[in-house]
Amino acid sequence: MTNAGLLEDVARRLRYNAWANRLVADALVRHAGGVLRVGGVGDPLPRAYLLLAHVLCAEEVWHARIHGGTGPVQALWTAVPPEKLSPMVEARALAWEELLGVLAHEGLERIVDYVNTKGDPYRQPLVDVLGHVVNHGTHHRGEIVARLRQARVDPPITDFVHYTRTVLQRSQ
Repeated sequence: MTNAGLLEDVARRLRYNAWANRLVADALVRHAGGVLRVGGVGDPLPRAYLLLAHVLCAEEVWHARIHGGTGPVQALWTAVPPEKLSPMVEARALAWEELLGVLAHEGLERIVDYVNTKGDPYRQPLVDVLGHVVNHGTHHRGEIVARLRQARVDPPITDFVHYTRTVLQRSQ
């Protein structure tokens, strides 16, 4: 694959990630009516909110690492009120779009030096870091969908292939 083709593939996947985050956030907020109601022990919705907040906070940490920082690692598992989910989703989507603009000039080959949450140093190609960001979100969105089903809420369809069929094909 050419560099331009690889960049386009990464861009599609980051845009898919933002789209899927929006769908999940909208489903959670719509169900809660803007207020997180805990139904008692075993209620799956608080965990669903926490998982989406974790995805968004982890994206923030990875974005900071890409730019030589560390990000708010201590906030990786912090609960976020429903009214803050959508603004967080949009902030992350905008940050990735801005990064894509930079990558068009710099490329995906550069190495990202970072320290993980345990303090261990690592070096990874940027393309692998961005792949991880998308995979991490997909994994946790699957967990969120399972919790929505447990709460008898119809979950959104967040499959990548559904995104390509419904969003990308409409825009072409």
